[in-house]
Amino acid sequence: MVRFRLVNRTQLDYTLSNFLDAHEVSIAYLYTDFRAFGQAIKDQGKTVFLSNFLDIFASHGTSVVVPTFTYTTSGKFDPKKNLTTLGALNRFVQLSSQSRTSFHPIFAFSSIGSVSDIVFNVGKSAFGRDSVFERLHGKGCFFFHIGRHLSEGSTLVHHVEQTCGAWYRQNVIFATEVEDDGESKGTEFTAFLRRRDVPGRDFATQFRKASDNLFELGIARELNSTQNFQNVTAVPFDDAFESLCQLFYADSSVFI
Repeated sequence: MVRFRLVNRTQLDYTLSNFLDAHEVSIAYLYTDFRAFGQAIKDQGKTVFLSNFLDIFASHGTSVVVPTFTYTTSGKFDPKKNLTTLGALNRFVQLSSQSRTSFHPIFAFSSIGSVSDIVFNVGKSAFGRDSVFERLHGKGCFFFHIGRHLSEGSTLVHHVEQTCGAWYRQNVIFATEVEDDGESKGTEFTAFLRRRDVPGRDFATQFRKASDNLFELGIARELNSTQNFQNVTAVPFDDAFESLCQLFYADSSVFI
């Protein structure tokens, strides 16, 4: 396998295109940190760089999903007005006139592409039944971690925790009023969050053991250098979900 230092879009295009050519990737869920592309972004301009990056997936008929979390715990939330601060690409997709964004005020997701409706009109729970994550199951989805190591975490773990009934988390209901272009979408959206009632325990998430397990099983694959901000990691959604559930059932504290 040819491995590049990711310093320009051509090299990233080559790496991703080869993988997309070899696998049936209907949906790409993206975690990105573009610090390695500082010069390319400066030369091309941020809008052009991000548009070209998304074109890699569009040219293969692959829809894109990105987290656009805003953590709006009170007041009002509008998916096109309350903008995420998770990253340049996340906000770019959220603001695109071609994208769809879910209505969850804490954990919203935006999607662009032929199946972008997959994030639209989901249930009020951020994880578990009728969530974006449940809808991604069985749809040919891959996670891609670009410039961000898998060990830094995956929000999929919270879907696993809710599905498997993690003892250290509980459902929290939020009174945030959700509106979409002036139309009310209701309130009482929920999220499966860390318990705060156990003295001396914060139940902070750690993903190192899970990450190592996914690599050991060959589920997670590095497509590029593992240097800081250089990695391109591909992880099939279905295999990762099933493996993480098995990991949790073997050790219910594996993620904390």
